[in-house]
Amino acid sequence: MAYTVLARRYRPQTFDQVIGQEPVARTLRNAITSDRVAHAYLFTGTRGVGKTTMARLLAKALNCEKGPTPDPCGKCESCRRTQEGDDIDVIEIDGASNTGVDNVRELRAGAIYAPARSRFKIYIIDEVHMLSTGAFNALLKTLEEPPEHVKFIFATTDPQKVPGTIHSRCQRFDFRAVPTDTIADYLAKLCKKEKVNAEPDALRVIAREGRGSVRDALTILDQAITLCGGDIQLGPVLESLGLADSERYFQMADAVAAGDVSESLRLLDAALAEGAECGEVLDHLLDHLRALLLVRTVGPEAPGLEVTKEERAKLVEQAARFTEDALAVGLELVGDTRYKARNVIHNRPLVELAMVQLARMPDFASIRETLARLDAGVAVAPGEESESAGGAGGGASARPARGGAQGGEKKKTPPLTAGETGRRAEGDLSPGRAEPRPEVTPEDGGPADRNGRAPDGDVRPMTRAEQEAVRNDPTVRRVLELFGGRIVGMRPATGQEEA
Repeated sequence: MAYTVLARRYRPQTFDQVIGQEPVARTLRNAITSDRVAHAYLFTGTRGVGKTTMARLLAKALNCEKGPTPDPCGKCESCRRTQEGDDIDVIEIDGASNTGVDNVRELRAGAIYAPARSRFKIYIIDEVHMLSTGAFNALLKTLEEPPEHVKFIFATTDPQKVPGTIHSRCQRFDFRAVPTDTIADYLAKLCKKEKVNAEPDALRVIAREGRGSVRDALTILDQAITLCGGDIQLGPVLESLGLADSERYFQMADAVAAGDVSESLRLLDAALAEGAECGEVLDHLLDHLRALLLVRTVGPEAPGLEVTKEERAKLVEQAARFTEDALAVGLELVGDTRYKARNVIHNRPLVELAMVQLARMPDFASIRETLARLDAGVAVAPGEESESAGGAGGGASARPARGGAQGGEKKKTPPLTAGETGRRAEGDLSPGRAEPRPEVTPEDGGPADRNGRAPDGDVRPMTRAEQEAVRNDPTVRRVLELFGGRIVGMRPATGQEEA
């Protein structure tokens, strides 16, 4: 007898057996119990999360000889035929292969006839978003007012491509990605049924590689059982999947934190030499940076942090070496590289460039000071204090500070408020309107800027060279790119044109 893969052998046969989609299952059960079953449903979600399985379960529940019932018997001819996928009254259509208007016309012609032996004639259209515009239009009238004996169940991984006119005629259910812990527990139960020994960490890696898809995780588990001969261990699983141990990504993050370009590239080369694809390396590096950011911003118990206890402790220690801004920029950089790498055949140079950029990434701990610099047009380094008259500036004159500060007093740029930071993040680099700055006239010691507001007391005019240095500063350029900002103006030194 031919071998049946785990994903098919353990396909759920009741609503209670579906994992990770309890809200959908509960709603459908209640609809059947209260006799409020709609004529059309739209199931959306990523691959392998139970859309087609739920559609078959609903068909079984409606056509079971004991039904309609939320608990189909699974033994009558209708249940068995629906389960096997060859029931004459449950028509499964592949939307990717039947995309034209003629296919929909055939469906409409058959829908007017009563079911052969069941209570309802049920059409399950998988990947419905692949239908053409003409096919969708041809389906509209039948979908809006179908015969009483007809039910439609649509499934799609891309609901944005389904026209709004279809959405409005269906009850929509969004199937979520199944959590890693839920998949890992499910795999452990299946291993017991299959009499297979499995290390918990190995099952967790398999569940994590499923990326929320139960079917993908079961496929990997099938492969692992074949490889390990009934004794699933972490090492062989990592090797078979072409994955590096998570320790390598901790080492990569250490190299990035230390600014060690050569070590970063060496670790990347080692991962690729062991069989990992460039895309896989980027995916796992993205996951690692995300975990670091969650720990840095929320704490070690951050929701959605799918790691072991040992990894959690390491993340807490490593996250202290980064700032939140640096991790956010690193995530953006790796994410952009992952997107670009999908469209390039030889994508290793892109990955190497990303590692170099990460290792040479500037310190983004002073983003607020950099934004304040841009606003004020100051060319001095963040944190430096300007010197007033009589100070160590070699006799250079200085304008009075805002609020009347005089003499040798030094004044630092005040920290930005949340409102000011938000306006700068949106590209508005003008001073915050919540706290307007007083106007300063030439009689007060200095000309007003072009917005009618005077600069802070510690601001000095900029030379052309300094203006150019600010524009070309890698930190400034990266901040503007990150927040979508722009330089709207700088105050030049006396006798120079305004930039």
